[in-house]
Amino acid sequence: MSLCIPEAVALNLGGHSRRDFLKAIAGAAGAAVALRAGLWADAQTSSKVAIAHHSKVVTPDGERDTAVLTAMVDQSMAALTGKTDAVEAWRSLFEPTDVVGLKVNCLAGFGLSSSVALVSVLTRRLQDAGVPASSIIVWERSDRELIQGGFEVNTDGPGVRCFGTNGKVTAEMSQGQWKGEVSQILAEQITALINVPILKDHNLSGVALSLKNHYGSFARPGDFHADGCDPFIADLNALPLIRQKQRLIVCDATVGCYEGGPTMNPQFVFEPGAILMSTDPVALDYQGWQMIEAARQANGLPPLEAVGRHPKQIDSAAQRGLGTNDPASMEVARLELG
Repeated sequence: MSLCIPEAVALNLGGHSRRDFLKAIAGAAGAAVALRAGLWADAQTSSKVAIAHHSKVVTPDGERDTAVLTAMVDQSMAALTGKTDAVEAWRSLFEPTDVVGLKVNCLAGFGLSSSVALVSVLTRRLQDAGVPASSIIVWERSDRELIQGGFEVNTDGPGVRCFGTNGKVTAEMSQGQWKGEVSQILAEQITALINVPILKDHNLSGVALSLKNHYGSFARPGDFHADGCDPFIADLNALPLIRQKQRLIVCDATVGCYEGGPTMNPQFVFEPGAILMSTDPVALDYQGWQMIEAARQANGLPPLEAVGRHPKQIDSAAQRGLGTNDPASMEVARLELG
């Protein structure tokens, strides 16, 4: 079975044409907006994780079923926010005045990247909640990575923009033992962030989920891979730019890998048929890690700890107050949709 995202899915963008989806926005950079009171303030300290599963979200020919994905996203948001109406759930986390960036992960290319179909559902729901298409940016480290992940780059014009940082970064800043130049998209162009990682193994850090996805948010990430990327991943995520702007994490676990990551190794690819959603990156990464461990066990591989790849960044991030790594402190909603 092909695990690529076929053209048919790339063209199915939740009622919008591919051209509409990929048209660039005019004037994306806006004034900084105060964070929403009420639920958003509560969500910053919440350790709810919604895990929605559907056995047919990945079709036999490797496509993603957009209608199924929409139901998975809507029910996950309802579980996370307590709002049964999809639009109200999104409005509880995002204001129409926000400029929202979706940080996708396209390092591994077709078959193991944030799916175009899932991103289309998220951008459509943002628009339903009142965020203009002109205030949404789908972004990654480079145009090249976006293209290899199935996205079409477009940088100007009306509609949702989709482009890479392409070396446009800030002056150097630091946090703990991490230092670097951050993407200007994150630093200057958006007021709110949705982190859209993949469920995958990593040959150094054990797993590459929401915390590790920000290695695509700054220049020269290769300089910070020593000692399993620890404590660099945790320190990076403690950066105020990330902590203050990241409103939601939606992990694409429709397809994942349990060994051989972060690049594409087809022999280790599996289909959990799920998405994970949270406002707590540590709790989400903990739950994703457990899914990877379960897949490793099912396929006769030892635990990550046994091969020297315990995901230390999860523990370090918890120590920095970025979320909880204690399963007893997590409220996990497991949603079986089909």
